Amino acid sequence: MRAIRAILAAALSLSGCAIFDAPDTDAPPFPNYPALAVSYRVVPDHELYAICHTHPLDDACAITNLISRTCVIVLKQSYHQNAELVAHEQRHCMGWTHRKGT
Repeated sequence: MRAIRAILAAALSLSGCAIFDAPDTDAPPFPNYPALAVSYRVVPDHELYAICHTHPLDDACAITNLISRTCVIVLKQSYHQNAELVAHEQRHCMGWTHRKGT
């Protein structure tokens, strides 16, 4: 039972990420995606990869937890005032995903 809970928690705790120069090719969320409480965290550039567990060139990520209905947007210090990047990560908090192949 514990193993099943751990797998479920991992599956429901998702991370969406953005490289600032990448085209915005997001796909809309699934129907009935829950509203999540959003918070923001700005970190030194070199810490983003360790926090987000994503591509080293990413500039931000959105860490969602559907169980607690929270979403933490983590931004590199050098990009945290980029409105386009913040909007991209906010869409991840609303359930948007990257299309396959991007």
